[in-house]
Amino acid sequence: MPTNRVLIFSQVPQGVPIPGQDLKVVEKEGPHPTSTRPPPGGFIAQSVYVSFDPSMRMRMTTPDKAGVFPPYPIGTALTSACIVKVLVVDSSISTFKPGDLLLGNGPVQEYHTVTASAVPQFTPLPPNPFGLEPSVFLGALGSTGLVAYAGLYHFVKPKRGETILISAASGAIGHLLGQLAKREGMTVLGIVGSDEKVDILTRKLNFDGAVNYKKGDLHKSLKELAPNGVDVYFDNVGGQVLEVAIDILNQNGRIISCGAASQYNLPIEKQYGIRNTFLIISKTLTWTGLASRPGAWMLAYEEERQKNMQKWIHDGTMKPLNSFTYGFENSADGVVDLLKGSNVGKAILNLTDAVNEP
Repeated sequence: MPTNRVLIFSQVPQGVPIPGQDLKVVEKEGPHPTSTRPPPGGFIAQSVYVSFDPSMRMRMTTPDKAGVFPPYPIGTALTSACIVKVLVVDSSISTFKPGDLLLGNGPVQEYHTVTASAVPQFTPLPPNPFGLEPSVFLGALGSTGLVAYAGLYHFVKPKRGETILISAASGAIGHLLGQLAKREGMTVLGIVGSDEKVDILTRKLNFDGAVNYKKGDLHKSLKELAPNGVDVYFDNVGGQVLEVAIDILNQNGRIISCGAASQYNLPIEKQYGIRNTFLIISKTLTWTGLASRPGAWMLAYEEERQKNMQKWIHDGTMKPLNSFTYGFENSADGVVDLLKGSNVGKAILNLTDAVNEP
């Protein structure tokens, strides 16, 4: 009997999820990769790449504690953006064929039996004139890249000579935003969690400077790194790092809050309360929230983003980074590594070695 491995949300984690306990890979009955008939108006596909995102942690909760994102029901598959390879297609579908790669959203599992009602959730990859690796459409050319691109031009409004500070600067959004800001003539500084990541930002991605927040006094380190303060703080972590950033922001500075990764694994009673919000008044700061789910305003940048970033990736002036987890059996570990901050760039489950030919 054909099997289909699925990543299941088995129980609400206490802190960082534990693979095999809170998240489990289980085998279920699945479609035969080539001989199972697709549902009417649907298709059968195999996962090639699956996106791992911090928002997954926000969904690992109970309905009474749910926030922006709906919680995963206990015992069901995690869901995420993915790139799948079409194996079998119902004859009524003419927009794609076996062998095509589609971008969509679905359960984190090896095979997908997609019914007619779910077909609109999958679309062909955008035009790829430079033949870039398909995985880039989950990162720099996917939703995270759009958040970085639109976030910079819509909210940061970069000005040559200004200084921008980015937390989680080696993450999926941060490392792209920093490179984009550098193109616009900004001085780009990053906050990361290891010396290795500091080296990646400064030596590989051309950041002007970076600090490891786990070493020494962060406030002192940032004052030394930016003696004249910073004009923009792009926040991906919240918590105490946000508090320090508020303190070193210049008059009329700007905060763009895109995430609070340092708080996602903590119960609300243990989350860090910012103590210096009074500085928003005295410094006349502006503080803007940036949701990671693309809205209409963000999608208005999509055509421009695809055109520009594809060209920059092709010519080497934009360097998207990925942290791949290989093999479905390691999918739970890949999610947990992301939530621990182990990734550099976009975290992706890579299943290319197991892909069947249609």
